[in-house]
Amino acid sequence: MATAIEVDQAREAVDFVQLSTYRAGFRVVLVDPADGLNLAAANALLKVLEEPPLNTVFVLVSDQPRRLLPTIRSRCTRIDIGLPPADQSAQWLAGQGVDDAMDLLALSGGTPLDAQRWAEGAELDERRGVLEGLADPGRLDPVTLGERWKTVNPQIWHNVAYKWLGDLLSVRLQGSVQFNRDFAEVLVRLGGKADLAGLLALARTQANEGRTLAHPLNRALQLEAWLIQYRHLFD
Repeated sequence: MATAIEVDQAREAVDFVQLSTYRAGFRVVLVDPADGLNLAAANALLKVLEEPPLNTVFVLVSDQPRRLLPTIRSRCTRIDIGLPPADQSAQWLAGQGVDDAMDLLALSGGTPLDAQRWAEGAELDERRGVLEGLADPGRLDPVTLGERWKTVNPQIWHNVAYKWLGDLLSVRLQGSVQFNRDFAEVLVRLGGKADLAGLLALARTQANEGRTLAHPLNRALQLEAWLIQYRHLFD
């Protein structure tokens, strides 16, 4: 899973590109995932992105470009890379020894490398624990769950909650479950009765949270407020 890129790392990149290149060759700086840049790190890169040194190319990789600061996006040329066909990705994952390839591809938005990372990490258990709590909003206790989930990696929480809300919106708007196929039955039931305006507002909040994942907020209180808002979607 993606982790935050800190300001010290961004400053190291800026210092690096000020050095002379070997035999006047090209220099490439890869920022992956670019949406992992926290606010201070993104601001540290702004000047050098606008006026990069000679023969220097910055490559920012992101599957969620809207999480990047507008000032970062405005200094870059966007190149969209398409995903391989699902059957081809599933075949490749099966060759890597990954079970439930199609479900993991759905969870990863069709990205095979992310699906492989899910399969190889311990995050699937954390994800299931979070989704089992969100699946029963009527019995949800924001204080208890906020305290329990404060130890969940903020990036994992963000990804899991954002895709859960995306599925609820898809169902609510007469669509189908896109990401969490193993919870499809629950999502269809909840999405049909969720308040649309509240759901849209919470999804926007969750999208914006991606820029502050590394901020030293009181995590338990932050989650408690989110869960209260989530529970009200089904009143």
